[in-house]
Amino acid sequence: MNTTLTGLGLALVLALLAALIGPWFVNWTAYRDAFAREASTLIGVPVTVSGAMDVRLLPTPYVRLRGLSAGSGSTTMSADEVEAELAIAPLLRGELKAERAKIVRPRISLAVAADGSVTTAVQGGRKPARMESVSLDRLEIVDGSVTVIAPAGRYVVGGVSGMAEAASLDGPFRFDGSAGPAGARIQTRLSTSRLNKGAMRLKLALQRAGRAETLDLDGGLEFAAVPVFDGKLTASRPASKEADREPWRAVADMRADPAVVRLSAIDFVYGPDDRALRLGGRAEGRLGEKPALDLALETRQIDFDRFLANARLKTPAAIVRSLVDAFGDAPAAGLAGAVSVDAKSVVLAGDVVQNLRLDMTPERGGWRVRKASAVFPGGAALAATGALAFSGSDPGFAGDVDLSVSDLSGLRRWLSGGQE
Repeated sequence: MNTTLTGLGLALVLALLAALIGPWFVNWTAYRDAFAREASTLIGVPVTVSGAMDVRLLPTPYVRLRGLSAGSGSTTMSADEVEAELAIAPLLRGELKAERAKIVRPRISLAVAADGSVTTAVQGGRKPARMESVSLDRLEIVDGSVTVIAPAGRYVVGGVSGMAEAASLDGPFRFDGSAGPAGARIQTRLSTSRLNKGAMRLKLALQRAGRAETLDLDGGLEFAAVPVFDGKLTASRPASKEADREPWRAVADMRADPAVVRLSAIDFVYGPDDRALRLGGRAEGRLGEKPALDLALETRQIDFDRFLANARLKTPAAIVRSLVDAFGDAPAAGLAGAVSVDAKSVVLAGDVVQNLRLDMTPERGGWRVRKASAVFPGGAALAATGALAFSGSDPGFAGDVDLSVSDLSGLRRWLSGGQE
């Protein structure tokens, strides 16, 4: 009996010793094709492993592969190095659970056609096997990049680093990290539901490092030839002690695909609640070979006197100059498109401007006024077309103006700040 127990003990010791030191004497690189086949089964497309490979069995199963790639042409996936520590119990059940994993310099390239259809490295591949049997408790991503090849050009998001997790290959997924170049990093938080019938719910929060502005998306993402996001967009800047940094908030319903982004039911609030400017509207951005943005804003009433809250500003000219200073120089438009503003009443210099309508398009770094109309105090009806430009706090206009006045003294009184 003692001899039998001794033999079993020696066998166990030898087995453990072999598991500990055996891998050091095995040329695991010779087995990389077998591992590549297993990886191909997991993601549903052929995978190539071109670099060296390391394996350890105890105390925790561990594998490291170098030079992984999948796909061809403009749609590829690759990584310089992937390593993972695997849980033993799930392995015995035929499951793959990475308790800790790391992927170094992953690179993903995808192509977007003019109609918004997206082609990826896994496009057309078979459905990955054992979706539910693969999970990642903790995945560290180091210096990744995503390249989008579109009709308008080639766009690269680099420096993607952070921590991710996945309950299965169907999700839910989580990522907390950042992307972008040094000095302009974008803090990124992403969470999703489980993929169900080709769609999932997602929440995405973005914030540039060192800045107060935030951008949040919350909605459903449908995976199809043309993927579609349908949900809410919220962008905001909180109140600050800095006098020249007014808080603002924009909320809109958003429906977007790689070709078109549409915003509806826009609710834009600029400034503190007690004197805020509030606008509604809609927008459409086209992302094709010639990007363009159409923006339409409207409001029943906008009160510039209350917004500026400066009793020393008496005349309309002084208030307009102060508004230009408050909002900064009008940006030179970099996109084609159109901007329209429709305000039923505008409180300005102690009186009301009625039925303000402004239609503009960007032109040569400035703005072309296609149509401008309003009724000023004194029954002064104005219609104008021409070019609008900003230089510091002095807006300039050149074009045709049609002005008819029924009460000239009332108009002069308003323009002079109430003085006769």
